[in-house]
Amino acid sequence: MATTTLSAAVYSTKVRQLSQKFVPWLVGGLSVLIAAVPFHAFVVTVIGAQLGHQLVWASWKELMQIALIAGVGLVSLTHRRWSWLSRSANRAFLLAIGFGVLASMIGQGLGFWSRTSWLAGVKTTVLPLVLFIAVQPLAEHFTDRRLARLVLVPAVIVAGLAVLQFVTVPTQLLTALGYGMDTIIPYQGVHPGFEAARSFSTLGGPNQLGAYLIIPAVWLLSRMISDIRPGRRVVSAIGFLLVALGIAVSFSRSALIGLAVGLVVLVALYLPARWRWAVVAGAVLVGWLAWMLILDIVQAGTITPWSSFFLRGSLSTSGIIGGDAGHVQSVARGAQAVLDRPLGLGFGAAGPASFYQARPFLTENWWLQIAIELGIPGLLAVLAGWWQMLRHWYRHLDHLDMVMFASFCGLAVSSLFLHTFADSTLSIMAMALAGLVYARHWPSRRSGSQT
Repeated sequence: MATTTLSAAVYSTKVRQLSQKFVPWLVGGLSVLIAAVPFHAFVVTVIGAQLGHQLVWASWKELMQIALIAGVGLVSLTHRRWSWLSRSANRAFLLAIGFGVLASMIGQGLGFWSRTSWLAGVKTTVLPLVLFIAVQPLAEHFTDRRLARLVLVPAVIVAGLAVLQFVTVPTQLLTALGYGMDTIIPYQGVHPGFEAARSFSTLGGPNQLGAYLIIPAVWLLSRMISDIRPGRRVVSAIGFLLVALGIAVSFSRSALIGLAVGLVVLVALYLPARWRWAVVAGAVLVGWLAWMLILDIVQAGTITPWSSFFLRGSLSTSGIIGGDAGHVQSVARGAQAVLDRPLGLGFGAAGPASFYQARPFLTENWWLQIAIELGIPGLLAVLAGWWQMLRHWYRHLDHLDMVMFASFCGLAVSSLFLHTFADSTLSIMAMALAGLVYARHWPSRRSGSQT
């Protein structure tokens, strides 16, 4: 009996040692995923145009996410360490996924899992939350410097290409590479009354570009403020200006609002605590006055290029007329759907994933999308997870905690006007980064419980 127990112990030790050898592969795979995903849309479009089977090529990022999640699960299983799952944000997100499955059963019937729209909803809504949880045991392998290289270098390249695209408008080149009505439209104007091309660089669209660049912009400004080395501060300032210009040439109003919120919150975090709320309140007042000024410009009667940029249409006594009318109607329909079905309709019932069903349902608001998919209980669980993330970062406030807190405040506001986290580029980069930063300041596995 003792010999059997000893053999089992030796076998278990060898299994743990073998599984530990997978960790560098998991770290490398996650690094590749974070750095490569901003170029996903461009590469898939070009390769798909040349070789066909675009959807197959596009699945690489989902396959990598699943492999990473499975790999971390295998390592945790062999080491019998699962305590990191009990962290507050993780529990909230797992609960939200559970509510989403329940909503799918209620809203779509027992065959929900076979629907293409449901699978697409799992991809856009569930995978990023699971990725946030799964990457946490790998956090000790990612230093600030490594994360900066993985996030900021690709972002600066993407922003530079966005500015170049705005200046040169290479529509014919993009068409030759495979861009078109069936993939990504090569020329996307701002508005008939505002003749300018919106840049999308290597991403799937201008709004996706703007939202993706919010975190790098906030991060570069933070480095510019905090770095004690003048040379690096200058480099960070140049990088920030380039990334901010990349957001500007996307002409994404939701991203510009999100960027403004993120930068205000970041500056407030660098001030003494007694001044923070005063700065935020002042920024809210300035934002409200700016909005009133924009409405005055739009209501002036004469549609100018600038008024067409602020409001894609015009105001009349009967409401908004023009491009933004659809946005307002989508939000109203989404809010009504939440009230009609408070327990939700399941994954893929709203947002971009709903294009795989007979009647797509865009709410132009990511939070409403979550409420429709997961129900009000699921939305509350997601909000609780976000609250726990923000609370954790605010309690510690080292450099990356500040960056993530300010960035996610901006993304939360941006998501009021767009299906922000339904875009795979942003959701993968942001949630993987959030999971790695969130895992810091917890007791390490060497000191005891949570890893």
